Amino acid sequence: MRDDYPKFQNKGLAVAVVTQGPPERAAELQRRHQAPFPFLADPKLEAYRAYGLEKGTLAQIANPILLMRAAMSALRGNVGSPGGDIFQMPGTFLIGIDGVLKLCHRSRDAADYPSTEALLAAA
Repeated sequence: MRDDYPKFQNKGLAVAVVTQGPPERAAELQRRHQAPFPFLADPKLEAYRAYGLEKGTLAQIANPILLMRAAMSALRGNVGSPGGDIFQMPGTFLIGIDGVLKLCHRSRDAADYPSTEALLAAA
């Protein structure tokens, strides 16, 4: 998302990441990932519940493909505690300035996110 951020800006879109931990953890993640957009804290998982994001199974958070991706990420220096509930499934939502949900993607596993192209097309 960070690398594609200019594409979102060119379309007049704002980006925000909602994290599970406290505000300090959100700020740490934003700094670590050098993100030019805000990271918002949701330690009580209220937004996750409001958008229908459920708890995942062990297979959804730790299958062989995800474990390989995590190992590769760690080799690139992305280490540290994820914080929050590791079973909480993520999602991606595109909300119009009119407040209408334009895209709703509830992840099938911990690494399932829509492509930049899909997000831009939905916008």
